[in-house]
Amino acid sequence: MPKGKFVETGAKQSVETSANLLNTTTILFAHLMVDGAAFDYCRMTALHAPQDWEADLLNKQVPLSLIREKSFEEIRQMKPGW
Repeated sequence: MPKGKFVETGAKQSVETSANLLNTTTILFAHLMVDGAAFDYCRMTALHAPQDWEADLLNKQVPLSLIREKSFEEIRQMKPGW
């Protein structure tokens, strides 16, 4: 392979690799932003209207020792994501 062709092929591959890395990074960053917004929304609703989550959380397990020590309200406040 002539030297010029080798350099051209290497440069082309470098550009393609860089473009793929940039695309991947952009998608990852966008996903992190959406994930963060969704988490913040869920946390906000759990803190301000915990009763709205009760139907979704009815079958979650809570250790018996915790039930003996705390009231329902205290347990719900400890674990807003439950």
